[in-house]
Amino acid sequence: MALLKNLHNVTTYTYIVALYMTSPELAKTFADHYHNYQASSTKLFPNVQSCPNHYYALHIPDLLQFWGPLINLSEFIYECHNGLLHKINTNNHLCKISCPFLSISIV
Repeated sequence: MALLKNLHNVTTYTYIVALYMTSPELAKTFADHYHNYQASSTKLFPNVQSCPNHYYALHIPDLLQFWGPLINLSEFIYECHNGLLHKINTNNHLCKISCPFLSISIV
């Protein structure tokens, strides 16, 4: 049952971060679920160390109130673009790239 509550906390706070709206109540709900998640995770998984991301997530309620919906700050589109650029085979010859989907040619 404790593992199910832990999963519920994770899905709830993840849902709140992905919303296109926010409010002080949602920020408080995020904080409550995240603190419950951390408390239950240390009991369920005592040998697992916290990552820096767990610390960073403690600031999300403040960010929700200051910046608004965090999904609007997402860099997903640009990360996809970077993924396309990384798939280009250059064979270490960057000065001879021809990339049809970007409509550029560097010679």
